[in-house]
Amino acid sequence: KTRTGHFPIGFRRGGTDWQKDIKTLITWTQQNELEAIDLGKDGNVQGQAVVDAGLRIGSIDLREWHGMISPDRATREKAIEDNAEFIHECSAYGPTNFFLVMLPEKPALPRAENFGYMVESFGQLAPVLEKYESRIVIEGWPGPGALCCTPEGYRGLFEAVPSKAMGINYDPSHLLRMGIDPLRFLREFGDRVYHV
Repeated sequence: KTRTGHFPIGFRRGGTDWQKDIKTLITWTQQNELEAIDLGKDGNVQGQAVVDAGLRIGSIDLREWHGMISPDRATREKAIEDNAEFIHECSAYGPTNFFLVMLPEKPALPRAENFGYMVESFGQLAPVLEKYESRIVIEGWPGPGALCCTPEGYRGLFEAVPSKAMGINYDPSHLLRMGIDPLRFLREFGDRVYHV
């Protein structure tokens, strides 16, 4: 646990061979006195083993990222449907943080256009998250076309989709890379930080 606040410490499951075997991963986690594992897009399948081992699920990658921010309405609707079903499947483990980066399918489109697709999609997904007492935790990775990596992006999303189911995965390394004061960021968005 952390020295201050006694928050549980976990890690993000990687893609190496030993981490792909969930039993080996759980044993390693317990031997090293960690308490949580962040799972990938197979969290609906692997989550039960984590919970049965007495560990926490820190986050699960949302199944469909790019389709949520697609210029094609049918693609967005399918992504919303797939993600809603995935959230339902993962609800067996209790309230869950769903991790993603707000990366549009077509990053070369005008930023405002992609932002509108994002708001529309997540506005429709928010009630599903609320139903299961779950949340989105947005990683602020400043990749090509990323829509929520600066205070302006987060602010705009939270104003357009005010649901408290929309939150932040706080990673100050990305803020520092962009010259953003991570403490000032926390002063504004601390109540939306659900995962670190």
